[in-house]
Amino acid sequence: MSRVIAEEGLGHTRHAKVAYEVAYRQAEFRGRAAARIAQLQALQGDLSSSRAFLKDAVEAAPLDMRSMEQLEAATRALGDTTMADQIARKSLAMDPMSDFLKEETRSPDLPHLAADPYRVLRVAAEFMNLGLYQRVERAVTKLPRGACRSIRTGLGVAAESSSSSLVRRILQG
Repeated sequence: MSRVIAEEGLGHTRHAKVAYEVAYRQAEFRGRAAARIAQLQALQGDLSSSRAFLKDAVEAAPLDMRSMEQLEAATRALGDTTMADQIARKSLAMDPMSDFLKEETRSPDLPHLAADPYRVLRVAAEFMNLGLYQRVERAVTKLPRGACRSIRTGLGVAAESSSSSLVRRILQG
């Protein structure tokens, strides 16, 4: 599995995807492999395929909150808000402190997020992993300017590999 992660990190996404697909066929690795394939599909702009893999990831690992959060985000991005709301309610019952799901359901705890900018960075990074850059902007721009400073620093590292003009606008302030 570490070889796959290295391939992906080097930008060899085709090789990484093939290796993840091999891991996906093995019960032990199915959940995480499905989640990684879903992220790769989303970054290529194929959200419906991504959602299908995220469903498999949640089925294989029902307690994996990140997969649940990403399934909710992909479902909402595809326009199925009723299903996304159901997934969010179920997920928030499992983890009521999920900043990502609170942001998705438009009920973020702004004082909580502002107290630690890395919380916002985690939400932003999860949106970026799914190629949902407009949501990154929405999440980050709600915070006071002072809180955004360190978030912008963290996003700068992630934006180096991103071609999104939205991420660049966030960084500029």
